[in-house]
Amino acid sequence: MHGHLYYDVAGTPLLIFPSSGDASGTHDQFGPVVDDPAEAVQRVLAAGGRLEHFAQGPPGTSEQDGIWWGERMSVAWCSDTEGNLLSLGRFAGGSPFAAPSGISYGQCHRIGH
Repeated sequence: MHGHLYYDVAGTPLLIFPSSGDASGTHDQFGPVVDDPAEAVQRVLAAGGRLEHFAQGPPGTSEQDGIWWGERMSVAWCSDTEGNLLSLGRFAGGSPFAAPSGISYGQCHRIGH
């Protein structure tokens, strides 16, 4: 749908969409949905990435140690070793990026098992 590609990567939904811009580092390049943003940040840091700090987070969140925690969503932004900005988000009720109605990940590309 609209040039989006939906993948099932070992049971984890992945959405890839076309971008017309260059990677500036000022917006997310990759945004996995995670169960625990703090744990995901630690894994990025252990791999050589860095936690990014912003003065303001999403509405309804408050910052603690670089992670924006909220009832409906929690998120942290990190840069990988190549400078790509990553968002590591957890959403109440599941990912808002799930396949649209009528498309299931089971009908799409599967990677892994």
